[in-house]
Amino acid sequence: MKMAIGRLPVLYTVLVCGLVAPGGVYGQTDMERVLETLARIEDTLDRHAAGTVTGKLKVFPAPFGVVLNWDLAKRLCVNKEGHLGVPRTKKEVEEVNKVIKEKRWKVWMNGNDKIKEGDFVDIYGKELTLQNFMKGQPNGKRKSNCLAIYDKSYRQYSNWNDVKCRADLDGYVCRMPI
Repeated sequence: MKMAIGRLPVLYTVLVCGLVAPGGVYGQTDMERVLETLARIEDTLDRHAAGTVTGKLKVFPAPFGVVLNWDLAKRLCVNKEGHLGVPRTKKEVEEVNKVIKEKRWKVWMNGNDKIKEGDFVDIYGKELTLQNFMKGQPNGKRKSNCLAIYDKSYRQYSNWNDVKCRADLDGYVCRMPI
């Protein structure tokens, strides 16, 4: 199970203080209120943990204890009223790199080559005009079809990689509305 140390005190307080009673002592309405409260707490933690990249791009951490694959990252962005994002300019690439280097994360971005191997497109089927793959990438053939960016501090830069879409990564990039 993933651990997010900053979130443990909140979950500990909820569980230990009896807000979630074992065996369902509280009614469904109380449980729904607790779940809504936890969702608001999670949203607040996400907003504080996210690094604003440029205007519309944000990098979010994986939800606590959740295996974050590419499809889930895509849905989480939609839930935040955005969509899985990808840098469109060199400045956005630099800003995303800065955030993931600081956090030492591997994050999902908007791009895949599921239709035609080697032709990366966004979730709307448009070709990615800006590509920043690391040397030797993409190399996943039919096994690795989804776009991620890794912290490659040992090489002094971050670059894109094709990854298995079901891989568990640390976060995701969303393009948010203004």
